Parts: sequence; structure tokens; C-alpha cells
Amino acid sequence: MSGIELRTEQPMPRSLEQEFLILSRNNVRRNPVPVFIGMIVIAVAALGASPAIWVFTWLATSVLALFGRAWFINKILSSNAYDDPRRLRWIYWLSFGNTFILCLSLAFFPAMSVIDSVLVTLVMGYLVIGVVITNAGFAKATAPYVTIVLISLAIMWSLFPPLEGTGVWKVYVLSAFILFMNYALLSISKEIHQLFRSSIEMRQKYADINHRLSESLGESQAANAAKTRFLAAASHDLRQPVHTLSLLTAALISRNAASENKDERITDITSTMDKALHSLAVQLDSLLDISKLDAGIVTPNFGNTDVTAILRRLKNEFLPFANEKQLSIQLDIPDSAPAYTDATLLERLLRNLLANSIKYTETGSILLSVNCDDDVLISVKDTGIGIAQDQQKLVFEEFYQIDNPHRDRSKGLGLGLSIVSRLCTLLDIRLTLQSSVGQGSEFSLHLSRGTAMVSTETHSKPTYSFNRLRVLVLDDETDILLATQVYLEALDCVVMSAETIEEALEFAKTDSPELAIIDLRLRDHTSGIDALKAIRGIHPNIPALLVTGDTAPDRLQEASKASAKLLHKPIYSEQLQTAIRNAIQNGTT
Repeated sequence: MSGIELRTEQPMPRSLEQEFLILSRNNVRRNPVPVFIGMIVIAVAALGASPAIWVFTWLATSVLALFGRAWFINKILSSNAYDDPRRLRWIYWLSFGNTFILCLSLAFFPAMSVIDSVLVTLVMGYLVIGVVITNAGFAKATAPYVTIVLISLAIMWSLFPPLEGTGVWKVYVLSAFILFMNYALLSISKEIHQLFRSSIEMRQKYADINHRLSESLGESQAANAAKTRFLAAASHDLRQPVHTLSLLTAALISRNAASENKDERITDITSTMDKALHSLAVQLDSLLDISKLDAGIVTPNFGNTDVTAILRRLKNEFLPFANEKQLSIQLDIPDSAPAYTDATLLERLLRNLLANSIKYTETGSILLSVNCDDDVLISVKDTGIGIAQDQQKLVFEEFYQIDNPHRDRSKGLGLGLSIVSRLCTLLDIRLTLQSSVGQGSEFSLHLSRGTAMVSTETHSKPTYSFNRLRVLVLDDETDILLATQVYLEALDCVVMSAETIEEALEFAKTDSPELAIIDLRLRDHTSGIDALKAIRGIHPNIPALLVTGDTAPDRLQEASKASAKLLHKPIYSEQLQTAIRNAIQNGTT
């Protein structure tokens, strides 16, 4: 399935405790330096009134505990020897140990001046707030630290006030404020923890949604790939017998027309057969167009194009079909309208729009118009059944059809507008649709204006005599091989029929063929490209035609790289004759 996974393993959601362990790993990297600076400030404040030996002993013990705690936490989080509950217990106890060591600095408090006492209080308040924030309010890691430090600080201010006399009441107010701060920080810690919990739950919810979306996308891509493979296989299997019938019908028509005793009944029968096969071939070609666009092998050849010439040609082409339904095709176009686009792809696009209008219009007319202003505006407007507002996006999807519940085959497969939409994207054409139920539809194309008027009228190709043309035909399908031989012999060609590459190489060595017609997909995992390379090893300049009923994107990409014209089954009589003439006249392509 081309690397598409139907289902992916959803990662297990992490618990709050696991999230705390990840938070602790991050804290190990970012917390020690600010805490170390705070400890230095406390030590400096204590040096003026306490013995230096005790101050430096406390500072050394605190620094060792601080960085030792960081090292040990990093170790237990990195080692598989500890499970999560055991890791959490170590982190809680280490946090309590750091709290105890920090509170030891309050032993210097009684001898400090007012300024030094306030400075130590500010530093401890800063450390406490930092613990609340960096631990996301986890109670077991936060509450002991906050409560022990702030209550110890309040007690020291109450027992050893640095002020005496009438100002001592201010110290007791400060102690009370510190106790209130403890209550406030524990409340804030709880709210922070609730926010942290909510964010984790929301993240897990979004992760689950993303997983399900990814899973759905994978299933959708797999279904689309399966659809492409199915259409390619179905199209190939259908094209083979249709191609055989098409060639046999063409041979029968040719032989009957050349017969001295021409039978009109055979003419009528073969004409009806030819029309039926042509209708089926058009529907199969729609599948081919979709496959080509999916394969990415359609490359626009941009140039200046006179769109009016294309519209005149399409009117003449579709007028007989319109006349059968008593419809008129009207033109409202200037003498010329230069647009910068790919003439061939634009004609295919407009042909689909015009065919769609004729299919869904029972009375009235189809108007083809062109307006030239800043850009070139092409409009295809009909008086058909119209399209409801809620279906105007759906009609551009594959196999969607309006008002065809019985799947009337005369209305095609529902691929025409899907091809139109894809071609518009490829050609950078803006497509708009205006439609009302019962009042018809108008499709408008906005193209970049060209710089010169270039006629796109086709000219008749010079005729070429097939008189005794030696043609090597390689196909592993016996019926198709026989049908191709019968048809080519009706064109007065000398045919060498081969079912295997080995037989084809024998003919190439002994009979000097002037043209090779090779099926792209052969048996035993070989391809027509392999056969053509081998034949050209004997006749380097032999012109060739590759024939295929395959519409798989990878096959089309492979065939597009071969130096030979690629024809898609079923092949019309005129199409094959034209391809043979061009191959003979142009030589190796």
C-alpha cells in the first residue's frame, strides 16, 4: 500500500506522576544556579554577625546538598533500576532534606541586623515562590518546603525581633503576614496544580484526537490507493476485450467496404457495433484521464493559444450529438482570443464541459462565449436541469452524478467534472459555477491572457501508404494478437505476430521489421519496455508503438519514460493508422 499504515500504535497517556518526573528532570537542569545565588546572599548577610567558620560550613553543606540532589535525581530518572513510585519517594525526601538545610541558616538570624534579616526573608520568600512554580503545585513536593520555611521564618521574627521598644509590634505584624503568605501560597499552589492537571488532560485529549485523525487519514489514503488499484485492474481487464472487438470491427468494416459485393446489413451492424464500442471507450478514457492525473505524468505545455479556434472546432465536433437531442450550440466569441495555457489540455477540459452540458440538457441550447478583458473568460452555459446549491461542490467529486439513480450508461461514469477540476488546478485556471435547479448551469474559466493570437486549428496529415509495411506485433494475449494481425493485414501490412520476447527477437533477426507494436505488460513479470530495448539492440532505429490497457499510475509513469509513443486500449482505427503514419515518418521517438 505504498507505505501507508492502516493503523498506528497510540502512545500510552502519561499519568500526573510521570509528568512530575519529567518536570523534575527539567528542574535539575535549571534550578541549582538560582538557588545557589540565593544561598550566597544568605551567607553574605550572615557573615557580619556570625562566625565565619559556621557560615562557610553551612554554605558548603548547602551547596553539596543542592548539587548532590540534582545529580542523584538525574541518576534515578535515567536508570531502569527504579520504578516511578520509588523515584517519587526519593525526590520527596531529597526535597525535605534541602528544606531542612535551608532552615539551618536561620540559626544566624538572632545576631543579624534589621537590614540583613529583611534580606534573608526576601531571599527565602523568593526560593519558596520558585518551588511552588517549578513543581507545578504538587503537594508532596511543595507543601512541606513552603510550610516549614515560612513558619520557621515567622517564628524567628517573633522570638528574636531585631527591633525593640515601641516598634516591636511591627515585627509581630510581619510574622503574621508571613503566616498569611504561607496560607496564600498553599492556595495558589493548589490552583497551579489544577491548571497543570487540566493542561495535561487537554493535551492527552488532543493527542487522542490527533491519533484518531491520523488513523482516519491513513485509512482514507489506503482506501484511495485501493480504489486506484481496483480501477486500474478493472480498466485493464475491460480494455483488453474492447480493444480486440474494436480492431476486429474495424477490420470487418474495412473488408466489407473494399468488397465488390458490399453487404449493407453488415455495414449497419458494424456501424452500430462501432458506436457502442466508441461509447464504452470514452468511459474507459475517463478512468485513464483520472489515472494519468493521479500519476502526475501530465505536464502542461504552456503557450499562446487562440481559444476561439478551439471552441469553433468543438462546436463542429459536438453538433451532431446536440442535433440528436434537438439542441443548438451557439457561439458568442470574438475573431480571436489569445490565452496563455496548454492548448491540448484546455481542449480536453472544454470538451468535458460541453459533453456534460449536452448530457444534462433536454431542451434549449448551449452557449459558448469568450470575453477578453484583463484575463480571458470562457463560459459554457446551458439550459439544462441545473445543480442545487448543496450539490455544487459534490459534482466535482469522482463518480458523483446528478439525476442518474438508474446509472444510465449514456451519462457516463461521473468523472467528467472531476477531470475538469483537476485540469483547472494543473493549468492554474480559476473555475466558477453558477447554477439554479431547472434554469441551467454556467461554468466559467478564467485564464491568463496571451500576448499573440495563435491558431490551434489542426491540419490534415500527409497520407502514407501501408503497402507491404513489415510490422512486428508482440502481445501475450492471443485474441488481441489475432485481432491486431487481422486489422493490420486489412491495411495491407505484412504482420509478424509474437507472443513472447524470444519469438519477437527471432523475427527481428530474420525478417527486418519496419515497425514494432508492443504490449506494455507481458507475462512472467516482463514489460514491453524490456522487449523494445532488446529489439533495438538489433535494429537501433526501429520506430515503435507501446500499447497498454493499464491505468495504474506507476505503470503510466514507467511507460512515459520510454522512447516510444504510448497508445491506450481500446484504440480506434483512425487513431492507430495516424500513430503508425507518425511513427514511420518521424522514426524513433
